[in-house]
Amino acid sequence: MLEVHRDTGTRNGGFAADVPISGAIRDWISGTSIPELARTWMLTACQPIPSRWSRPCTASARPSSTRSAGQPAPWSTSSIPTPADTPTTPRLFAHTAWHIRYGVDTEQAIKLLTSGITSHHLAHQIGRAAAEAGIGSGELRTWVADQQIDGWVTAYKANTYEVEDILDYVSKPANPLNELLRGHPVTIPLARVGPGTGDGPVTLTHPGKKPATIRVNRDGNQIAAIPAARHHAVLTLIDSGLDLTHHLEAGQLVTTLAMASL
Repeated sequence: MLEVHRDTGTRNGGFAADVPISGAIRDWISGTSIPELARTWMLTACQPIPSRWSRPCTASARPSSTRSAGQPAPWSTSSIPTPADTPTTPRLFAHTAWHIRYGVDTEQAIKLLTSGITSHHLAHQIGRAAAEAGIGSGELRTWVADQQIDGWVTAYKANTYEVEDILDYVSKPANPLNELLRGHPVTIPLARVGPGTGDGPVTLTHPGKKPATIRVNRDGNQIAAIPAARHHAVLTLIDSGLDLTHHLEAGQLVTTLAMASL
């Protein structure tokens, strides 16, 4: 059982109630949101309460066996020992403690949450999709990047904040302005290059305030896109205010600094 402590922050303090731990943990790792966990499993301890108390109430839950340590429920089991592998003692899955700690059900989601992704909802969805596609943790960053910004919005319903989070996760370190100011061209591999598209001058479309794929255009038509992994680098070029020229060469964007800017 889970011993739930409700602390309302008032003079009257709070009270405790027991919640079945197995069901609560199943919901937690299945991606159920914290407010929904509170509504489902803490009716006695937390209802009726204002919605603003749902998270504190859930976060204060802890197994009665560890109540003296005062650890929150999702974190209190992060140190579960793995039983000896004997014929009579089942062996826990190696990542059991991590699944419970982070509230996800795939190794890929754990990788995302420990690599900078802050959205539990997003990590859960991407992790499940990656697991179903057979994508391991080592391939995860490239696989996510290849879906591009519009893919994240469509497949995972990622909001603006979450898109920025994924962009930070997939972005390749680069400092294109330094290269340009040293007189070197900057070369960026492109995505979605139209078949039969020839080399020549192109222009770039600023994505605007909301994260969106940067389009590569010719004669007013989109002919390619900037990959998500290079989004930040190219946006830095566009926002620099420098006089730049862009060319498509063998499926890559080659950007140079105009002579007037030197």
